[in-house]
This record gives sequence, structure tokens and C-alpha cells, in this order.
Amino acid sequence: MKNLLLIMAVALVAMIPPPARIPAGTYKLDGVHSTLGFSVRHLGITNVRGKFNEATVQATVGATGLRSMRVNATVQTGSIDTNNSGRDNHLKSADFFDATQFPTITFTSTRVTPNGTTGRFTMLGNLTMHGVTRPVTFRGTYNGASVNDRGTKIGFDATATVNRQNFGVVGGGLTVGNDVTVNLELEMNKE
Repeated sequence: MKNLLLIMAVALVAMIPPPARIPAGTYKLDGVHSTLGFSVRHLGITNVRGKFNEATVQATVGATGLRSMRVNATVQTGSIDTNNSGRDNHLKSADFFDATQFPTITFTSTRVTPNGTTGRFTMLGNLTMHGVTRPVTFRGTYNGASVNDRGTKIGFDATATVNRQNFGVVGGGLTVGNDVTVNLELEMNKE
């Protein structure tokens, strides 16, 4: 009986197709079909969500796919959008991002490690925010490619947790949680 269950489990896993291999090339963010979002605890009882509306992201993929992928991203801090203009203006102020002095948040990957053949990966890199650079780890999934008469597109989802105080973003006191979850849903166009 155990052998039959094992055979059935292996057969089911074999039926799940892995995402298509990433076509080599250089890709740019499709901002219309992407979200660079985040969530953070408010008063310890709920999450406030937001996103950044202006960003440039470039991914370069070599012949070895995920393993050779390198990503560079720049986010405009002044484009923060939490669906509340008063809160957005406060987040842009010196209490938080200080968007006048620190107009961008940047990320540069240093290593991507595929986790098997499922499309999952771990991406290590350096995040610079509020003038401070620290290592960050994203865990993500390559969702596949679409190749048609409009060109080649690839898609990713990825998340990371960063402690905002480690970057000198200390406003909000006990009202705002320290851990911020970064949620990325990216569609990218081949150049």
C-alpha cells in the first residue's frame, strides 16, 4: 500500500509542469502590470498596506537562468501611495522616508539561488534606504514567460521582511511596527 501511495505521489508531482525556462536577455519593469507593495503593523492590531507608483527595475538573465539573474531597482520614495494623502505626506516627511533628502530606495542583487525546479528562488542583495545600505533576502517564485507577437515577458513574485529602524526610518513610535513586509509582483518586458 505504501508503495502504491508513493508511486501515485511521484506521478502527481511529475504532472505539475515547472515554469518555462527564463529566456536570456535584459528585461525592464512593466509598471502597468506590476506592484511594488508593502505592509506594516499599525497599533499592533492590523496591517496598513501601500505601494510605490514610480520605479525602474532591470533584470539581466544569462544562459543559466535564475542562477545567472541580476536585478537592479530604483524606487522613488515620493511616489508612496497608501490610499491616504495625509498619511502619504507624513511618510514622505523627515519623520519617516525624508523624501527630499533621500529621494530613492535602491536594491542591487548579489546572488540568486534556485530552489529546485519549481521556479522558487532566494535572492540576496543590498537595499539602500534613508542613506543606509543593508543586506536583504527576498524569497520568490519565477512564474514563467510569455512569448508572443508583442515580445517576451517574464513574471516574478517575491517577498522580504526588513526592519525599518535598521535603515534609520524611526518615526511613528509604538504606533507603527518595525518589521515591514515588502511584496513584489513584477511583470517585465524583454528589451
